[in-house]
Amino acid sequence: MGYVFLVYFRPSCSYKLAKLPALSLRPSFDLMTKLPAVLLVDDDQTTNYLNHLLLQRLGVTDNILVAHDGREALDLLTTYCVPPTPECPRLILLDVNMPGMNGIQFLEAYRQLPLASQKALVIVMLTTSLHPRDVQRVQELNTVSGFVSKPLTAAKMEAIMTEHFPSLT
Repeated sequence: MGYVFLVYFRPSCSYKLAKLPALSLRPSFDLMTKLPAVLLVDDDQTTNYLNHLLLQRLGVTDNILVAHDGREALDLLTTYCVPPTPECPRLILLDVNMPGMNGIQFLEAYRQLPLASQKALVIVMLTTSLHPRDVQRVQELNTVSGFVSKPLTAAKMEAIMTEHFPSLT
């Protein structure tokens, strides 16, 4: 059995090392075909790394794009989706709270993209908590397909794929 080592960094404290058993990330679902691309939008590099690893191990896609804020995400979408290319992500996993352009500001700007690009994409918001005011604003924008609490897991990813991409599962 392998092990994963997590190092916790705390300001004004020494490092704390935790030894955890490695997890098997074999998919509990089989994909008939993979998504052409997935876009991860989160300012936390560790979250992006772990989500990237999960998507790879589950075989969801071979093309994972990463943006650290809403502005980077819009730039990637403009590059790959306007006009649409084979690398245009079909799924966006979007964090709410980010410095610079946050998730809600991204959604407001996203609505300005050509309609054809919007319809082909599924946006799922990943969050640790969401203020009711933010939920209301997201619902008003009518661009998000769902909310998933962090951390992203194989079971949560299976639910996303089954609900939003049933022809692939």
